[in-house]
Amino acid sequence: MKQSKNLDGSSFTYTYPELGTVKIDFYDGLLKYEWIAGPHNGTKGDGSAYMAKKINENTYFINWLEKSNSSFVTLAIDIDLGIVHASALINPRTDGEMVLFHDADIATYTLKEH
Repeated sequence: MKQSKNLDGSSFTYTYPELGTVKIDFYDGLLKYEWIAGPHNGTKGDGSAYMAKKINENTYFINWLEKSNSSFVTLAIDIDLGIVHASALINPRTDGEMVLFHDADIATYTLKEH
């Protein structure tokens, strides 16, 4: 696997059938996201540093830690198949802790690899 310098300038919108739709943007080595549909509509985050690896021509492995709540998210984005595989530990060690393991369909994307 090759380490990508970054995906700054890239964005993805993807929909989890059971959770809703997320838009994620990469900029300056950071990312921001917003749930734009579904039960989490309006939930957003901004300013988390991310790491990305290019697995093959159109597949990326990405993760980030949200320092404000210690949530850790990992995405495997397969552009050819149009799928985002996600694993996340949300709000660990709190009453709101959730472990997520879901697939989403990519609705739109802009890819700019550096």
